[in-house]
Amino acid sequence: MSGDSSTADLMNAAVKQQSAIDEKAKRIPPLYRNWYLKAMEGNSRKNAITAMCLDCTSWNRIEVERCSSLACPLYMYRPYKPEEEQ
Repeated sequence: MSGDSSTADLMNAAVKQQSAIDEKAKRIPPLYRNWYLKAMEGNSRKNAITAMCLDCTSWNRIEVERCSSLACPLYMYRPYKPEEEQ
């Protein structure tokens, strides 16, 4: 029985996660929604980093380029770097 319980718990957690993802996606500007959804599929680190950086800057690409969070673990990997940093 414990196997059935843990399977049910995992399925419940997956349903909750998908619901949270769907709700968040509704609040993301359409231009960037696909980055987020692809990142949440778990198949692309690049999409995950892009989505995280955009989320951090309220989905503003220019602010990702201007990022000054030098202590951020993703700083060196952020998309939209200024020309002089590429």
